[in-house]
Amino acid sequence: MAQAKAEAEANRARQDGYDKCPACAEIEKLRSLPQGITVYAPGNPQSVVVPSR
Repeated sequence: MAQAKAEAEANRARQDGYDKCPACAEIEKLRSLPQGITVYAPGNPQSVVVPSR
């Protein structure tokens, strides 16, 4: 229970930071994309294409 509360508080703090700095949120979003990505098209439901080889 304590771990879940700590994670929830960390998530709230992270979201607050992203709300204050939208550019930071975009940077984190790009960093979280998988390696080998060939297409990234924000706003498209199939916006991430990873080669299947």
